[in-house]
Amino acid sequence: YHEKACNTRNSDKGLSGDASIIPLFTSNYPLCDEKGVKALSKLEMFSNLTCIEMHAITGAERHGFAKAYLTHCLNEWVPNKKSEIIHLDIPMGDCSDTRPLVRHLRMIAFYASSLVKGEGCTPSLRVSAVEIGFECKIWIGEPNGPSLKLRVGTMGNLFPVDPQAHADEPASVVRKKIMEMHQVLTSPNSNVDEISTVIDYWLGNVFTPTVIVSRNRELAKAIIEVVEESLPKVPSITNVNAAEYKMMKSLYDDHNPSTSKTNASSNLRDDILLAQQKHERGLVLVELSCPTKDAQLLVREMIEDTPSMTAFSTSKSALYKDGILFIVHVEEEISPEIQSRASYIL
Repeated sequence: YHEKACNTRNSDKGLSGDASIIPLFTSNYPLCDEKGVKALSKLEMFSNLTCIEMHAITGAERHGFAKAYLTHCLNEWVPNKKSEIIHLDIPMGDCSDTRPLVRHLRMIAFYASSLVKGEGCTPSLRVSAVEIGFECKIWIGEPNGPSLKLRVGTMGNLFPVDPQAHADEPASVVRKKIMEMHQVLTSPNSNVDEISTVIDYWLGNVFTPTVIVSRNRELAKAIIEVVEESLPKVPSITNVNAAEYKMMKSLYDDHNPSTSKTNASSNLRDDILLAQQKHERGLVLVELSCPTKDAQLLVREMIEDTPSMTAFSTSKSALYKDGILFIVHVEEEISPEIQSRASYIL
């Protein structure tokens, strides 16, 4: 598709004259009104524009998806054991969107996988999870079998009742450093255990990406310093002003270094792709500064949980957000777009 599109772009008939190329718009919002549809339909390329409204799954289908997805995560993260979800009783969330449910399931899978790993040579395991109110319990086999208790905390995130018992070695190092900087991190909306757990989620690829947002510059810098000091092998990209630095290159940028007189083609997306190659697990720390509301809008695609694509890019050249930790400092009120993408807000 992309190769053909590039070839067509250089031909006489152009994109609009090639019936084999089907343009698609996807959006969480309706396309204006009938006037917007009519305006686009005047162009040959969009002359047969049709609006199709998609709905998230609900009811039994949603519950079935949750069990299947949780099973998939467990078997992907612990491939040497076969896990089966036999009982799942958790809130299924707002039926208008499946993404918050997926995020919640990945947190449950993160802790369930630690239980599964602790079961020695047992090849097949039956896992259950129940969440009532602000408490969640995960167990293997019978309800009195190996289990772990979680609490529902800030932003609906799940946190272990005993945080120290569930962090791997790299996460434990970060947690220790954060505890040492307790005085710096203390603020009305901060919790050392919760911050440490969100870092655990980053290292465990639970959130893709992990996004920590704060209006307190000192607090954001403190988190960055802790991560850099604790994990020196993780590449970091710091002091990125979203109002001044391009998030990704456009189709019309000069991509030839020999002809470009400036670094106009430099962009954060390419910087992250290069940084990912420097770490065996692709871990990257990125500091973003958003001095204005417009700057917050500029980063919304970069920090969302979908691969970042550019014009005519392929799945191989996409930026996947696994292993990326964004520390975002905002100076104005946090916009709905940033808030909906945040893993944790300080």
